Amino acid sequence: RDSVVSVASTDAAAALVDPSMARLCGDLRKALAQADQRRNQAQDRLRAFESEAEAEELDLAERLRHERAELAALRDRRRFQAEADIRNKKIRSEIREVESERDAMERAASSLQSEVVQARAEAQAAEALAPNPDAVAAEAASLDAVEQSLRAEAAALRSALSFCERRHDDNRREQVRTAEALRRHEEAQFEERSELEAAEEKLRVGRACVADALAMRRLPMDGGCSPRMLQDAASQVEHRKEACRQAQIELEELHEECGQLLRLNGAAEARVEELEQRIAEGGLKATVERAVGLLKKLDVEARRRGAETLKGAARLVLVLAQICGVPRMAYLALDSNRSGRVSMCEFDSGLRLRFGIDYEAITAMEKPVLRPLFKEFDAKKRGYLSEEDFAHCCPEIWAEYGREAWPVAAPERPPSTPATPTKGGPRQQQQQQHQQLK
Repeated sequence: RDSVVSVASTDAAAALVDPSMARLCGDLRKALAQADQRRNQAQDRLRAFESEAEAEELDLAERLRHERAELAALRDRRRFQAEADIRNKKIRSEIREVESERDAMERAASSLQSEVVQARAEAQAAEALAPNPDAVAAEAASLDAVEQSLRAEAAALRSALSFCERRHDDNRREQVRTAEALRRHEEAQFEERSELEAAEEKLRVGRACVADALAMRRLPMDGGCSPRMLQDAASQVEHRKEACRQAQIELEELHEECGQLLRLNGAAEARVEELEQRIAEGGLKATVERAVGLLKKLDVEARRRGAETLKGAARLVLVLAQICGVPRMAYLALDSNRSGRVSMCEFDSGLRLRFGIDYEAITAMEKPVLRPLFKEFDAKKRGYLSEEDFAHCCPEIWAEYGREAWPVAAPERPPSTPATPTKGGPRQQQQQQHQQLK
């Protein structure tokens, strides 16, 4: 710029003579003024961005210190809890010692009581043989004194035992309350840790942005921030904004799918609870009887027509189709521990106890029935059954004799609302996403 100005000042006379040179000098001055103005605006924006980044960094550092202080307080509380557990163990050991002493005293009291009874018997025998009023009175007084002392000791032992039991109950209740408080605090600590990680990530991104801005500031204005480079940077910013919008749209779709899955899971759990309630109330007995009656009716019709009757697992599938309706409900009802796998033991106990089905009589197979029947369901030979195994075992019987009222259907989903930009920290964003899912 200085060289151009010097050239323009030295060639002023020539510019007055040549109009094109004058116009060129005017255009250069305008371009220089616009470049200075853009540089000043860029510097102002950079300073504002730096101030905002510094303020946000201070805020995040303050939150980080606060979270670390809370973490230290949690460690102190855990140490106190460990000390309380040690004290509780000591108290329980003392209680066991007192109980052992009580048992020993009770045994001593019983032995003393037997000795008193024996002494009384001997005294009565001696009195019968040689009656002496004074000796008999003294012996009776000593026996009464011993009996009173034994009763006092027994009363003291009972009071000590009741005190120990009350103390044990109080300690157990205190342990339950402490465990519940510790669990709640661990949940809160997990949430705080997630917020802290999000804050640290935000701080890292802010520092990176500040470093990039400082690096851009140190670039020379004549060769490093040309209009072409500014246009490329603007296009990159627009491209990244478009990528962010696409990511937000995909995130909304994932939220909708998550809500749909949650609703399906809730509906399935409700159906399983309904089936378990029917099993607990004994309401399946009539259904099982109807299913067995239908099976017998089909056997009679097949014999009359000279056709082949159902055999093995097909007979059990017909009964389960009448009871549960679909393979999924039978699989969920038999998976008692909710592990996602139905073992042979669960298969046997579920059919016998939960459904009340005598599968040995229904399948009419040679004994032992359990292992061959389980193998007919376990076509992949994995040693456990899944929902797919139930569905692939005699699917035509499920389709023909299953009931349409049992399949799980998701409830109506309200129309999705467009996503709005969230403000605040990660905790507020999580709460807003949770509200959108609800």
